Amino acid sequence: MAIEHINEVFSGATITSFNLTIPSGSLASCPLPATGDPTEIIFGLLETLYQGVVAGSPTYISTNASSSLVDSTTYRRSYSFSVDLAFDGATVLETLDVKAEPVE
Repeated sequence: MAIEHINEVFSGATITSFNLTIPSGSLASCPLPATGDPTEIIFGLLETLYQGVVAGSPTYISTNASSSLVDSTTYRRSYSFSVDLAFDGATVLETLDVKAEPVE
């Protein structure tokens, strides 16, 4: 299964001229991102991304999240995302800026 559009991850999102717009209020646990603390906004982006990927069950993206209490007032949520991209080797290799491993 593939996620076909950004709306399947971020509800109501649009992309225009490479600008991603995510409507206010559509981030998990961050109802007012315009006035929110940057930490809350980043958490909202990551949690919404995580939930969208899990719900879409794509075969080319895997994700994991774990939670823990750091102390009596700090909640930690850790995320990992892995993405497999298919490409035409000859076309993409010409555009990559890959450095050779140093020879010892």
